[in-house]
This record gives sequence, structure tokens and C-alpha cells, in this order.
Amino acid sequence: MEKIIESYGSRISENTVAKRTSIGSHNTVSSYLNLAEDLFVLRIFRKVEGNRVNNKSFKKVYFIDPFIYRVMKRYTKGVGALDESDMPHVVEGVVGEHLAREYERIGYTFFKGGKEVDFVVRNLGIEVKWGSGNLKDLRMEKGYVLTLDEVGGNGEKVMLPVSIFLYLASSDRVFLR
Repeated sequence: MEKIIESYGSRISENTVAKRTSIGSHNTVSSYLNLAEDLFVLRIFRKVEGNRVNNKSFKKVYFIDPFIYRVMKRYTKGVGALDESDMPHVVEGVVGEHLAREYERIGYTFFKGGKEVDFVVRNLGIEVKWGSGNLKDLRMEKGYVLTLDEVGGNGEKVMLPVSIFLYLASSDRVFLR
């Protein structure tokens, strides 16, 4: 679990986790991750390539609730409080969990050259930039850049505060285009 805390919200490989821990097999790591997802502890986002989900690629793993993240951080690292450096990852996890509860087939995508889009829903990209953002941060043709409090846009790309986006996503208005 400590490896998940260290790479919270980053792409992980079952092989890498197996090598860095005493678990041993990537199949066992995969089983543990799936069990944690079935027990509503973790949410696993898989890579989306076009209209296809790639189950063998890297995965992004988030705790379903920020409280669970805080408890696990305290358990593994002896630090209980969330600090400023945790907030971008925690907010990204909250957005991902909200989307996963509202919509089917949520994933992320990754382009050559290190460009990643945090979440993909219905061919729309969603990039979470806690603090300040830029429309160029979204590497897809259309979608949303979510920030703390900035608003802007240019047609197919819109910048919104996370709070407004989460409200609109619940009402299904944000994805009507």
C-alpha cells in the first residue's frame, strides 16, 4: 500500500509494484487491486485508446475517499495531515471518483512524448490543474481544464473551477455538446 501512496494518481504498472514489494507476481498485484476496487477502497482507471480500453497498459489508482488516503498515509508514512503538495492529487481523485459514479467507461489517455489527459469521458478530455491552469494543458481537441477558480474558454475547450464542473457533471449539462 505504501507504493500506492507514493505514486498516488500516477500511472502504475502491476509488474513494477510486484518488483518493488514482496508480493512477487503481477497477477497477484492485479488481484489485490481488483479486490480493493470491489471493496470500495480504490478506483482504478484504465487507459482509453480511441473507443477501446487497454487493460494491459498502466493504470491510474485513486482512493475512493480522501479520508482513506489520509488514513493510509498515516499508517504507511506516519504522517496524518494532508499538506499542500497532496491537494492536486486529492482533488484529481475526487474528480475521477465523481465522474466514475456518474458515467460509464471513464479512463485516462496518454500520448507519446509524455502528454497525459487525466480523464476521458465520451471522447472529452478532462485535465485537473489545481491552482492555475491553461487551455493548452488539455492535450485533446475538446474538453475541460479544471482549476481552483479560473474561468475561460475558446469553443471546444473550456476552463472551469472544479466545484462548478462537479455540479454540472451531476446534472449532465456539462457533456451536452
